[in-house]
Amino acid sequence: MNSRRKQIASLSQQALKLWGEGKFAESEAMYRDAISLFEETHNCGSFELSQQLAGVLAAQNRDGESLKYYQRALQYALKYDNNDENQNSIQLSRYFLGEQLCRMTMYDEVLDCIDQSIQKCESKNGLLLHLKAIALFKLKREEEAKVIAHQSLNAISNSVQKEKIRKILQNEIGEMIE
Repeated sequence: MNSRRKQIASLSQQALKLWGEGKFAESEAMYRDAISLFEETHNCGSFELSQQLAGVLAAQNRDGESLKYYQRALQYALKYDNNDENQNSIQLSRYFLGEQLCRMTMYDEVLDCIDQSIQKCESKNGLLLHLKAIALFKLKREEEAKVIAHQSLNAISNSVQKEKIRKILQNEIGEMIE
Protein backbone atom coordinates (compact mmCIF):
# COMPACT_ATOMS: atom_id res chain seq x y z
CA MET A 1 0.00 0.00 0.00
CA ASN A 2 2.85 2.39 0.86
CA SER A 3 4.41 1.94 -2.59
CA ARG A 4 1.05 2.81 -4.19
CA ARG A 5 0.89 6.02 -2.17
CA LYS A 6 4.37 6.91 -3.35
CA GLN A 7 3.36 6.13 -6.91
CA ILE A 8 0.25 8.33 -6.61
CA ALA A 9 2.33 11.16 -5.14
CA SER A 10 4.93 10.83 -7.87
CA LEU A 11 2.30 10.82 -10.63
CA SER A 12 0.55 13.87 -9.21
CA GLN A 13 3.84 15.78 -8.77
CA GLN A 14 4.87 14.99 -12.35
CA ALA A 15 1.40 15.94 -13.61
CA LEU A 16 1.55 19.27 -11.78
CA LYS A 17 4.98 20.00 -13.28
CA LEU A 18 3.75 19.17 -16.78
CA TRP A 19 0.65 21.33 -16.24
CA GLY A 20 2.90 24.24 -15.27
CA GLU A 21 4.92 23.69 -18.44
CA GLY A 22 1.75 23.79 -20.55
CA LYS A 23 1.98 20.09 -21.46
CA PHE A 24 -1.70 19.52 -20.84
CA ALA A 25 -2.22 16.19 -22.60
CA GLU A 26 0.65 14.56 -20.71
CA SER A 27 -0.48 16.12 -17.45
CA GLU A 28 -4.04 14.93 -18.00
CA ALA A 29 -2.89 11.36 -18.62
CA MET A 30 -0.84 11.33 -15.42
CA TYR A 31 -3.69 12.77 -13.35
CA ARG A 32 -6.04 10.13 -14.75
CA ASP A 33 -3.53 7.42 -13.81
CA ALA A 34 -3.13 8.88 -10.32
CA ILE A 35 -6.90 9.05 -9.85
CA SER A 36 -7.34 5.43 -10.97
CA LEU A 37 -4.61 4.25 -8.64
CA PHE A 38 -6.01 6.31 -5.76
CA GLU A 39 -9.51 4.91 -6.25
CA GLU A 40 -8.19 1.34 -6.41
CA THR A 41 -6.15 1.86 -3.26
CA HIS A 42 -8.64 3.78 -1.13
CA ASN A 43 -12.07 2.75 -2.47
CA CYS A 44 -12.98 6.42 -2.72
CA GLY A 45 -12.09 9.47 -4.75
CA SER A 46 -9.65 12.29 -4.14
CA PHE A 47 -11.01 15.82 -4.19
CA GLU A 48 -7.48 17.20 -4.71
CA LEU A 49 -6.66 15.03 -7.72
CA SER A 50 -10.11 15.64 -9.20
CA GLN A 51 -9.66 19.41 -8.81
CA GLN A 52 -6.25 19.27 -10.44
CA LEU A 53 -7.49 17.22 -13.38
CA ALA A 54 -10.39 19.65 -13.74
CA GLY A 55 -7.89 22.51 -13.89
CA VAL A 56 -5.92 20.81 -16.66
CA LEU A 57 -9.13 20.19 -18.60
CA ALA A 58 -10.19 23.83 -18.12
CA ALA A 59 -6.79 24.98 -19.41
CA GLN A 60 -7.61 23.04 -22.59
CA ASN A 61 -11.04 24.75 -22.85
CA ARG A 62 -12.77 21.44 -22.17
CA ASP A 63 -15.37 23.07 -19.96
CA GLY A 64 -17.93 20.26 -19.82
CA GLU A 65 -15.38 17.69 -18.68
CA SER A 66 -13.76 20.18 -16.33
CA LEU A 67 -17.12 20.95 -14.74
CA LYS A 68 -17.74 17.24 -14.16
CA TYR A 69 -14.44 16.85 -12.27
CA TYR A 70 -14.97 20.01 -10.21
CA GLN A 71 -18.41 18.66 -9.23
CA ARG A 72 -16.84 15.31 -8.37
CA ALA A 73 -14.19 17.07 -6.26
CA LEU A 74 -16.91 18.83 -4.27
CA GLN A 75 -18.78 15.55 -3.71
CA TYR A 76 -15.59 13.92 -2.41
CA ALA A 77 -14.80 16.88 -0.14
CA LEU A 78 -18.32 16.92 1.29
CA LYS A 79 -18.10 13.20 2.01
CA TYR A 80 -14.58 13.38 3.42
CA ASP A 81 -15.36 16.31 5.72
CA ASN A 82 -18.88 15.26 6.75
CA ASN A 83 -20.60 18.20 5.02
CA ASP A 84 -18.88 20.69 7.35
CA GLU A 85 -18.87 23.89 5.28
CA ASN A 86 -16.18 25.36 7.56
CA GLN A 87 -13.60 22.91 6.21
CA ASN A 88 -11.06 24.29 3.73
CA SER A 89 -11.46 21.30 1.41
CA ILE A 90 -15.16 22.08 0.94
CA GLN A 91 -14.68 25.81 0.58
CA LEU A 92 -11.88 25.33 -1.97
CA SER A 93 -13.95 22.81 -3.89
CA ARG A 94 -16.87 25.23 -3.97
CA TYR A 95 -14.54 28.05 -5.03
CA PHE A 96 -13.01 26.15 -7.96
CA LEU A 97 -16.40 24.83 -9.05
CA GLY A 98 -17.84 28.34 -8.80
CA GLU A 99 -14.94 29.77 -10.77
CA GLN A 100 -15.55 27.22 -13.55
CA LEU A 101 -19.26 28.00 -13.55
CA CYS A 102 -18.39 31.70 -13.93
CA ARG A 103 -16.18 30.89 -16.93
CA MET A 104 -19.14 29.05 -18.40
CA THR A 105 -21.45 32.03 -17.65
CA MET A 106 -23.67 29.87 -15.44
CA TYR A 107 -24.21 32.59 -12.84
CA ASP A 108 -27.33 31.22 -11.13
CA GLU A 109 -25.42 27.97 -10.61
CA VAL A 110 -22.48 29.92 -9.15
CA LEU A 111 -24.80 31.31 -6.49
CA ASP A 112 -26.28 27.86 -5.80
CA CYS A 113 -22.79 26.41 -5.45
CA ILE A 114 -21.18 28.95 -3.14
CA ASP A 115 -24.08 30.25 -1.05
CA GLN A 116 -24.15 27.12 1.12
CA SER A 117 -20.62 27.79 2.34
CA ILE A 118 -21.16 31.54 2.65
CA GLN A 119 -24.29 31.04 4.77
CA LYS A 120 -22.95 28.24 6.98
CA CYS A 121 -19.35 29.33 7.55
CA GLU A 122 -18.34 30.86 10.83
CA SER A 123 -15.95 33.25 9.07
CA LYS A 124 -16.40 34.98 5.74
CA ASN A 125 -14.45 33.62 2.79
CA GLY A 126 -13.37 36.52 0.59
CA LEU A 127 -12.75 34.31 -2.42
CA LEU A 128 -16.26 32.88 -2.36
CA LEU A 129 -17.69 36.35 -1.79
CA HIS A 130 -15.86 37.78 -4.81
CA LEU A 131 -17.36 35.06 -7.02
CA LYS A 132 -20.77 35.88 -5.61
CA ALA A 133 -20.27 39.57 -6.39
CA ILE A 134 -19.35 38.77 -9.99
CA ALA A 135 -22.30 36.42 -10.43
CA LEU A 136 -24.72 38.97 -8.96
CA PHE A 137 -23.37 41.68 -11.24
CA LYS A 138 -23.69 39.46 -14.31
CA LEU A 139 -27.28 38.72 -13.26
CA LYS A 140 -27.96 42.49 -13.25
CA ARG A 141 -28.17 42.68 -9.46
CA GLU A 142 -25.65 45.54 -9.30
CA GLU A 143 -26.44 46.97 -5.84
CA GLU A 144 -26.14 43.55 -4.18
CA ALA A 145 -22.94 42.93 -6.16
CA LYS A 146 -21.37 46.13 -4.87
CA VAL A 147 -22.14 45.29 -1.23
CA ILE A 148 -20.80 41.74 -1.59
CA ALA A 149 -17.69 42.96 -3.45
CA HIS A 150 -16.81 45.22 -0.51
CA GLN A 151 -17.49 42.37 1.94
CA SER A 152 -15.15 40.21 -0.13
CA LEU A 153 -12.30 42.71 0.08
CA ASN A 154 -12.89 43.26 3.80
CA ALA A 155 -12.74 39.50 4.43
CA ILE A 156 -9.29 39.12 2.82
CA SER A 157 -6.42 39.90 5.19
CA ASN A 158 -3.51 39.13 2.86
CA SER A 159 -2.66 42.40 1.08
CA VAL A 160 -1.32 40.70 -2.07
CA GLN A 161 -4.39 38.50 -2.41
CA LYS A 162 -6.66 41.47 -1.63
CA GLU A 163 -5.09 43.52 -4.44
CA LYS A 164 -5.42 40.62 -6.88
CA ILE A 165 -9.11 40.22 -6.03
CA ARG A 166 -9.64 44.00 -6.21
CA LYS A 167 -8.26 43.97 -9.78
CA ILE A 168 -10.47 41.02 -10.74
CA LEU A 169 -13.51 42.78 -9.31
CA GLN A 170 -12.63 46.03 -11.08
CA ASN A 171 -12.25 44.14 -14.35
CA GLU A 172 -15.53 42.22 -13.93
CA ILE A 173 -17.68 44.80 -12.18
CA GLY A 174 -16.01 48.00 -13.31
CA GLU A 175 -16.22 51.33 -11.59
CA MET A 176 -18.24 49.94 -8.70
CA ILE A 177 -15.06 49.07 -6.79
CA GLU A 178 -12.78 51.90 -5.65
